[in-house]
Amino acid sequence: MKEVFRESFGGVENPRIERSKKQGLLDIMAFGIMGIMAGAQGFEEIEDFGNSHKSWLQNYPILDNRPLA
Repeated sequence: MKEVFRESFGGVENPRIERSKKQGLLDIMAFGIMGIMAGAQGFEEIEDFGNSHKSWLQNYPILDNRPLA
């Protein structure tokens, strides 16, 4: 599954400056998709989804192998 996600979205350019890359872009995209699938309707609700499911998300391999901030 990770490989399919990387193949599909790995070519997306990361516009962020280096010092602001606390979390990998693919992780952010994956969390955003999961949040929207769970009913989130904006950035704040996606963030709420991630924060409320942080312990669950940490049980699974991270796409970019960076710790959850």
